[in-house]
Amino acid sequence: MLDVDAVSGELILNQELLTFLKPLKERYQLCIYTSSYQLMYAPNTHPTLGSLFHKVLFAKQLNWPKSEPESYLSLARELGLAPDQIIFTDDTQRNIVAAEQAGVNAIHYNSNFDLFEQLQPFLGLA
Repeated sequence: MLDVDAVSGELILNQELLTFLKPLKERYQLCIYTSSYQLMYAPNTHPTLGSLFHKVLFAKQLNWPKSEPESYLSLARELGLAPDQIIFTDDTQRNIVAAEQAGVNAIHYNSNFDLFEQLQPFLGLA
């Protein structure tokens, strides 16, 4: 979803990904599940993310690290969904493994292209 500028340390939003997600907001509950408070409260990201995502949940808020399967069960309860109704993407493999162990559909993020390809069957586009 974002990168950090190597020089300034400022968060840089992945505009291509945000553009892809924007029309999905009408059909799906889009949420951010993060372990970084910096993501939501950085001045250059808050307005954009706040308008696109229905909810922002922090791992600390759910009392489990993202690397634990219980974290995703807690997330599902918080969202009022069954784990298999959630599509979770992350760039950290151990978080993907934990999500899968909890029954969540998990996609390891490598690039926008790969993510868009892997999301197509879930979105009825394949």
